[in-house]
Formats: sequence, C-alpha cells, structure tokens
Amino acid sequence: MKKLLESLKQAGQQAVVLDGRIGVLPFGGRIIGLCPDGETNVLWTNRVLDSADSARAFFASVGWPNSGGDRTWISPEIDTNIGDPERSGETYDVPRAVDPGAYAVTGSAGDSVTLETDMNVLFRRSGHTVPLHTTKQVKAMRPAIDIPDGVSAAGYALTMTIKAKAPIPEGVHPAIWNLAQVPGGGRMLFPVRGDLRTHAFIGKPVFQARDGLVETVVQTADNYKFGIHVSCSTGVMLYLRQQGAQSTLVVRKFDVWEDGFYSDVPCDDPGAMGYIQQAYVDNGDLGGFGELEYHSPAIGGPTGREEVTDRSELWAFSGPPQAISEVSEVILSSAPCRP
Repeated sequence: MKKLLESLKQAGQQAVVLDGRIGVLPFGGRIIGLCPDGETNVLWTNRVLDSADSARAFFASVGWPNSGGDRTWISPEIDTNIGDPERSGETYDVPRAVDPGAYAVTGSAGDSVTLETDMNVLFRRSGHTVPLHTTKQVKAMRPAIDIPDGVSAAGYALTMTIKAKAPIPEGVHPAIWNLAQVPGGGRMLFPVRGDLRTHAFIGKPVFQARDGLVETVVQTADNYKFGIHVSCSTGVMLYLRQQGAQSTLVVRKFDVWEDGFYSDVPCDDPGAMGYIQQAYVDNGDLGGFGELEYHSPAIGGPTGREEVTDRSELWAFSGPPQAISEVSEVILSSAPCRP
C-alpha cells in the first residue's frame, strides 16, 4: 500500500492512513487500501494509480473516476445511474454528484476519520432532484474472532448517514449503497437462510447454491450481477482468494433490518424490492474485479424517515491457505440463522 499512497500523494491526492493498514481517500470518499499484513491490499484498485503521471491524468479526467476500493453510491440504481431501464447498458451514467462527489474531511481522531458531502441527485423515474447530505465515518478495528498464528488481520467499522435536506417527493426512495471492489480470481461466498430468493440484475449470473451457501467465481468472459433478498440474507459476505502460498479473505458484515424498506430493484422488474445484497462480477472491461454490495433501508415514502444511519464492518485476513480457509469456516458457521 505504501507505493499506492505515494503515487496518490504525488498526484495531489493525500490519503488518510488509519492503523498503518487502512487508506482513506477523500476524493470519491473511498477506502482505497486495506492491508492486513501492512503491504498486501485486499481491495481492487485501478492500475492507473500505480504511477503518479497516470494517476494525475486520471483525477483530471471527466469520465467516471473508478479508483477502486470501498465506495458509497446512492440507490435505487435504476433511478440514479440508468437513463432508460430498457437500454440499461447503453444509458448507464454515474452522476458526478455521487461519485466522486465533493467529500471533505470533517473529523479525525487517530484511529478514525469522518468525511461529509452534499449532493443533488436526480431520480430519473420521477424526474425529481433531491438534495442529500451523507456522513461517512471510518474507524479502525480488530476483527472480532480469534486469529490463528501466522495470519495477519485488519478491519474497520463504517458508519454512514444519509439525510434529506428538503422534503422527499412521492415515489423517491434514496438509500445508501456500499460497494467493496476486490481483485478477480477468487470466490464470493454468501451464507443464506431459509428459502433462497435471488434475481438477475445484469447479464446471466453464474453461481452455485447448496447447504445454505451461495458461491460465485470472480473470473468470467461475461459480466453479471445478481441480488439476494432480505428474507434470506444473513448480513455476511466473504471473498476468498489464493495466490501461491498466500491467501486473503475479505469479510463484509452489515445490518439486516427485517422491517427495512429496501428500494433497489432490477430493471426488468421494478416492483421487485428487497434485494439487500448483491454480487457483481466484471468481465475485464472495467478491470476484472468483483463487488460485494449491500444497501441500507431507504428514506422517504412509506418509511416516514428523512434520515437513516447504517453500520457495517469490513475485515481482511492474509496468511497460509489452510489457516485462511479455517478462518472462513469459522465466519461461515457463525452466520445468523444459517443451517
């Protein structure tokens, strides 16, 4: 991560470092680095950040600045990012008000940093533009499990608040949408409970579902995305990746509100609400990464809320494959209500 931070600095982007293992980039409000061993970044980052010259040009460009890491968008995606649901691929456009936004550091306390931004977001189906304020606190923490010998670990708690700065029009349901990008070549694992409910959001998803576990490989010639419904979500998702004699594990844990109004929907079925978590697999066109995604309950409409605070944790481990496999089994076996 040291090389990444230096490249960013030379490009005029100073990251905030927490616990020596977490890099938080105000540009885009992203957690750009998470290094359990102090060196290996378990999050995917754009290769243009490898050198100061290409990074400088990247940050000055007018297109979507996908630097990588763990980012926050606003959902429903069908409203904020898609011009025409029937031509979603052709009309996809990330609003700059959301990403990179205009995040500023408003607090720092050694092991934590707080970022805030205002954004005016167009919700395309209704035609309304809604002023929102988001607050994002990243706090270093140690993963809450016993860590075997030979395994390095790091993690952070993420507290997000979304607040409407004006009355929310009817039909508009903004929510927090957190997406952690991970490098390709590994396996996403989603422990589930009860009757499995999934839905394709992009392309033709390929996954296996057995014994309370959904698994998908982040390596394909076709990109796809699928959602898992709140009724069977355990609020846990994992990414396991092996490279030679070392393995890494990323774990995202998030709150599942049984009575939450989850507003993100697929383009082909706008009435299908409740898909709280999603997996995206890129075919290489954007960088060959995967995304561990989840949504907060929405504000506005039937929720009666103008503000929501969401809390999650992201843990990372690195070490010998067998030890990392054992860590993943401990986490999977402790997933809520998983058989």
